Amino acid sequence: MEKITYVKALEIAINDATDEAVAEKLEALKASIAKKNTGAKKPTAQQNANAELKVAIYDFLCEVGEAMTIGEISKACEAVADISTQRLTALVHQLKADNKVERIEEKRKAYFKAIC
Repeated sequence: MEKITYVKALEIAINDATDEAVAEKLEALKASIAKKNTGAKKPTAQQNANAELKVAIYDFLCEVGEAMTIGEISKACEAVADISTQRLTALVHQLKADNKVERIEEKRKAYFKAIC
C-alpha cells in the first residue's frame, strides 16, 4: 500500500470536487504545501552549535585517550562546561550513533571512549 501524502489527497479531492470555488481553494492549498516541501533546508543555529560541540567533545576524547563518564567529560572539557548534563549526554550519544565514540559499561556505569 502506497503512503498517501497531503498533495496526493488534495489531487484526489480536486478531481472529485464539483464546485469551481472549492476546486480553486484546493488548488491554492496544494500549491502552498508543494512550495513548503521544496527547497533545501539550512541547519538551525542550535544545530550548528551542537555540531561544533560534538567536534570539541570528540577532539577532547581523542586527546585524553581513555574512557570517561559524562560527568567527568563535563568537568574536564572546557568547551562543554556550561551546558547541561542532559544536553551533553545527547551529544555524546549522537557521536556514538556516528561510530565515533564507543560505550563501555562497567559495574552499571557508562563510560565513553573515542574511536580515533
